Amino acid sequence: MTSESDGIRLWRVRLDSGREIPLFYDGWRSVRWIDWLWDGSGLAMAGAELRSSPSPHQLWLVSNQGARTKLTHDLNDYRSVSLTRDGRHVLAVQLQHHSNLWVAPAENLGKPRQITFDLASYNGAKGVSWTADGRIVFASDSAAAMSLRMIARDGREATQLTKDSGDDANPSVSPDSSYAVFDSTRAGPRNIWSVNLQHGTLRRLTFGSLEQDPIVSRDGRWVIYSGLTNGRLGLHKIPIDGGQSLQLSLQTCEFADVCPDGSSIACYSWQGNGDPAISILRAAGGEVMQMLTLPVTSPRLVRWSPDGRALVFVRQDRDKTCLVSQPIAGGPPKLLTDFGKDQVFAFDWSPDGKWLSVSRGGVVSDAVMFSGFR
Repeated sequence: MTSESDGIRLWRVRLDSGREIPLFYDGWRSVRWIDWLWDGSGLAMAGAELRSSPSPHQLWLVSNQGARTKLTHDLNDYRSVSLTRDGRHVLAVQLQHHSNLWVAPAENLGKPRQITFDLASYNGAKGVSWTADGRIVFASDSAAAMSLRMIARDGREATQLTKDSGDDANPSVSPDSSYAVFDSTRAGPRNIWSVNLQHGTLRRLTFGSLEQDPIVSRDGRWVIYSGLTNGRLGLHKIPIDGGQSLQLSLQTCEFADVCPDGSSIACYSWQGNGDPAISILRAAGGEVMQMLTLPVTSPRLVRWSPDGRALVFVRQDRDKTCLVSQPIAGGPPKLLTDFGKDQVFAFDWSPDGKWLSVSRGGVVSDAVMFSGFR
């Protein structure tokens, strides 16, 4: 298996000659845990399509000619795929994520308050974002498909913003709280959309093969996002009302966050030696000003501090999940709080810096078996 600029390529190698033969190559973001079908006609595997990022790995049957059959259609993640010897059953490990929203005052992060209480839902795990008046827009699967909801800081006034179609994720609210931008598969590929928070009107902003992880600029004029161009994920920007997209940086980078004063952008990238790093770019021109190596749990879990002087990220410390602040001017990191054994899936500071919202929860694993697929 090799990783190409525009997806994963899987090969088979003849043992007698060492000849490499491409098995299939068609828009896979990630392929894991493969097993041959009993008759050698193809594979069972856990895979995630490139256009469905950031959706979890689902179970697939893929023929040697590349024809694919999707066995699962849910929000769970799958691991450790294996077929029985007669080829009639697929065994796998199913991972069920559960998460809920919590809020805490910035001056007392050790006293969080839970505001959603769904037992088996995915609340906020695919993004949270504050409005100026203290509401939280978040991605949730409580309406079957992954969609956007909004809730007040005290857990009241929950409303549905999007529904019916696609996988809606990674919301970012405009500074005036008029719109939330997000990425979605509701038109097929993952693109950038916006929703009017008052009227619920939807607008599609991008039309490429893969655009995701949008963030609204501090002046509210632009949407900055990761987009696939010539096989590389880079930063682009587009007017919040739609129009011509502009490439912001030639560097391969994603998961951007804009500094509170709007002058800089932090994003996940790679150093010259191939090691991952957090790059700080000039917002106006995209030039790299600084690169930091941080022990982040996930590249998605990096945000500017409310004062713009540090990067805040999630770090795993033994049996605890911690929120840590790293000054960009240098110096030792500072522990802000810990969440015990809970996993943190997303977090965001309120625009005034006085509140923190966190999506936290855990993962339950089960062995599952599928049959009747052939």
